[in-house]
Amino acid sequence: MWFERLRYILKLAWPDEYSEKIFGSEYNLVEKVNVLRGLIDMFSVMYPQLQTIDFRQTVKQLEVPVYLLDGAAEIKGRRDLALEWFDQLKAPHKQWFSFENAGHSVAFEQFEAVSRIMVETILPKTYPAR
Repeated sequence: MWFERLRYILKLAWPDEYSEKIFGSEYNLVEKVNVLRGLIDMFSVMYPQLQTIDFRQTVKQLEVPVYLLDGAAEIKGRRDLALEWFDQLKAPHKQWFSFENAGHSVAFEQFEAVSRIMVETILPKTYPAR
């Protein structure tokens, strides 16, 4: 089937656990096609627009807390730019979380750790009354 061939190609590009999260067995055929459509839209429409954005120049200050989830295995060029921006950013609170065993998709690759950070750190600092 064409979808299984596509899944095989994507597995060559992404680790098994990542592609399973994208094309999970709980998805029916229509949902899998919609995931693929979303990826195509992302790569063809959104990424070209993102190429012109440089937060180091356009976002030097924010009036909200900023939390950076850093995958230490991210491509060096992307990671260096993000860390450079974070270092110069002015915000009421900044916190950087680094994950040694993660790359670009920290929330997928380190789901349990990210969930713990959200519940134990970010939520109490963002909504202290809760």
